[in-house]
Amino acid sequence: FLSVFIIGVIIKFGNMNEFTLTITTFLRYMSLINIGLGVFNLIPIPPLDGSKILGAILPERAYFKYMQYERYGFIILMVLLVSGILFIPLVAIQTWIIGLNETIVNFILQIR
Repeated sequence: FLSVFIIGVIIKFGNMNEFTLTITTFLRYMSLINIGLGVFNLIPIPPLDGSKILGAILPERAYFKYMQYERYGFIILMVLLVSGILFIPLVAIQTWIIGLNETIVNFILQIR
């Protein structure tokens, strides 16, 4: 959010020259990578954090059944990554979060 906010401030109050364009591009990519990694980490496959969140909300019996397959999590994750199955959903969620951030920043700064 902070990167998108700084980009909004630069666009609203700064002169768009080569330096500010470089800074805004850097911040944009930094926020895309940060949000992408955050969304990726929430996938409920061990060893990612999403599996721990899912484990916290599952009933105890289901949790132990789920954790029996923990040792296969990395292999499943690699297959999903290599096959590209995760690409479209992750990009869709990432795009939605960026759009939400930009909407909030635009509202705060009244850019548009």
